[in-house]
Amino acid sequence: MSLVYHITLHSPMGPRSGLLKLPAAGEPPLAAITLLRRQNQVAAQQPRPGEYHLSGQLDSAVGPFDFTASLVIRNRQFDCVAHTGKGTMRLTGVQAEESKEFAHE
Repeated sequence: MSLVYHITLHSPMGPRSGLLKLPAAGEPPLAAITLLRRQNQVAAQQPRPGEYHLSGQLDSAVGPFDFTASLVIRNRQFDCVAHTGKGTMRLTGVQAEESKEFAHE
């Protein structure tokens, strides 16, 4: 079962809330990000348990922009730096209660 996180992109225009769905073992290496009122799919690599590298493009009202982030999940949450075509921004996430599988602590 996939892991679902409530995320916040801390942008210069203010915080932007969304959802991140990370793939479970055996699923295609794609993460679904719902952010800026758009749903996107980005590549998701998992080099180690609880660690993910995301890369791709996010769609926005002013057009698509590049996106990369490396997440290390601890205690069902993460805090990282996202590199985007709009600059470097903080990205935080907390595992959703409805997510049945837990990240490695």
